[in-house]
Amino acid sequence: MSSNAALNVTGPETGGGFIASRSRRHLFGLCLVVFVTSMVEDIANRLLAHLGIIGKHPSVLNYALTWARSLRNPGDVDDSWGPMRAALGWFQQHADGRLYEHIFFVERVKFQYPPSSLLPLHTLSQWGIAPSNALLNWINFWMVFANVLAAGALAFTLARRSPGHARRRWQFAVISAFGALLFCPLLKAFDLGQLQVWINALFALSALAWLLGRKELAGVLIGLICLLKPQFVMFMVWGLFRREWRFLVGWGVVAAVGGVASLAVFGIQNHLDYLAVLRALSRTGEAFVENQSVNGLLNRLLDTDATPAVWKIHEFPSFNPIVYAGTLVTSALIVGAALLIPLRGKGASGLLDFLGAALSFTMASPIAWDHHYGVLPVIYIAMMFVLLNRSTSRGRTVALAVLLVSYIFTGHGLGGSCALWGALAMLGLLYWANRAPSGVAQTRSGQRELAT
Repeated sequence: MSSNAALNVTGPETGGGFIASRSRRHLFGLCLVVFVTSMVEDIANRLLAHLGIIGKHPSVLNYALTWARSLRNPGDVDDSWGPMRAALGWFQQHADGRLYEHIFFVERVKFQYPPSSLLPLHTLSQWGIAPSNALLNWINFWMVFANVLAAGALAFTLARRSPGHARRRWQFAVISAFGALLFCPLLKAFDLGQLQVWINALFALSALAWLLGRKELAGVLIGLICLLKPQFVMFMVWGLFRREWRFLVGWGVVAAVGGVASLAVFGIQNHLDYLAVLRALSRTGEAFVENQSVNGLLNRLLDTDATPAVWKIHEFPSFNPIVYAGTLVTSALIVGAALLIPLRGKGASGLLDFLGAALSFTMASPIAWDHHYGVLPVIYIAMMFVLLNRSTSRGRTVALAVLLVSYIFTGHGLGGSCALWGALAMLGLLYWANRAPSGVAQTRSGQRELAT
C-alpha cells in the first residue's frame, strides 16, 4: 500500500465559494491556536506564578527569542554536551578502558547515550576542532531551523494535496512552521543544550521524506537517530512487519556503517557495557517530574524519590518492583500496539502509521523527558489535515477538540504529567484515524485524491 494512503480528503472541489470559505475558517482557526494560544498561556502562567498559585513555568515566547538571539550568541548550555565531553575526554585518555563502567557506574555521570553518539564529537576532535558548547549550540540553532522548515514543508505538501486547501498551501506552511517553532518541547531541548534537538530535526525530515515517497532517505534519517539513541531501533521490526524493504535498506546502510565505525573507535567491550547501562535505566527509570513516561508517573505515584521536583544530577530513584513491572508491561503494550494494530487496517505503512510508531517508541521508553516530545509538531500537522479533510461529523468535532487539548498539554510546559496525557491522547487519535471510516470525495477529474 502506498505511504500516501492514510489521509483521505473529503469535500469536492466544486462549489468553490463554500470550499474557499471553509479553507479560510480552517486557516483562521490555525492562527488562533498557534499564536493566540501561546500568548494567552504565557500570560496566564506568569500571572498564576506571580500570585503563587503555581510554580514558575517556561515561556515559549522567551524560548523562541532565546533561539533567535543564539545565532550571534550561542550560549553555554550543556545538558548533553557536558556528559558527552566528559565521556569522550575520559576515553581519549584511556583508550583501552571501560567507558561506561567508569563514567556511569563509578563517577555516576548520567551519560546515557550509546558509544556511536560520540562519533560526531570524536570526528570534530580528530579534525582539530574543539566540540565547545558554543559550536554545538550553534549547530543546534540550525537543527531547530531545519526542523521548522521540515514542518512547514510537510504542511505545504499536505495542503497542496488537499482540495480546498491547495490555494492556501503557503499560508498553511508558514503558520505550521511557526507552530513548530513555538512548540515548547522543541525549544526546551535547544534551551538545555540537548542532543535531542538533532533527533527531533532528523525525525521531522524523515516524516517529510516518508510523505514524499523517499523511503530510502527516511530509513537513512531514522538510522542516524538510532546512532544517537537506541529507542528507534524498533523501526527495524516495524519495517520488517510491513515489508518496507527500501526503508530497511536505507536504515541498514547507516546502521552498518555507523556501527562499524563505532566499534572501530570505541571497541566491542564498551558496546557490551552499554547494555548494562540500559538494564540499569530500565530497572529504575527517573522520578524527576520532567520524565513524561509511564515509568516517571509510577515513580512519582509510589514515592520512589522524596523530592521529584528536584533534579538529581548523580542519583536515580530507588528500585520498586511495581514500577519495574508496570514499566515493562506498558512498554510492551505500547510497542506491540504500534507494530501490530495498524496491520489490521488500511493505514499500514501510511504516514500516520509511521508517525504513530515514532510516538509509541518515544513513550515506551522508561525515560521520556518532556523535550523528547519535540517529535510531535509534524505529527500534529499531519493529524490536523486528516481531520480538516474529513466530512463534518460529531466524531470529527470531538477529534478536533482532543487534538487541541493534546497540543496544549504537550506543547506549552504545563507541568505535572500533562505531556504524558497529551501524548496518550494523540496516540489514541492516531489509532482512531487509521481505523475510523471516512468518506473520500471526488476531485474534478473524478479520481480519488490522497493527501498523505
